Amino acid sequence: FRLRVAESDLRLPDAQHGSYRWLTPEQLLASDNVHENSRAYFSPDAPAVGL
Repeated sequence: FRLRVAESDLRLPDAQHGSYRWLTPEQLLASDNVHENSRAYFSPDAPAVGL
């Protein structure tokens, strides 16, 4: 699902993460600045999890 929220309404913690970026799945998968564990959530090869 998708959720639309105004960026100004977000209260994101910055103690651990100092600069958030919003990327499309394609940008995220192509970025060397995104941790491989984060990229795994968006990988088309990732196994589907059943409910």
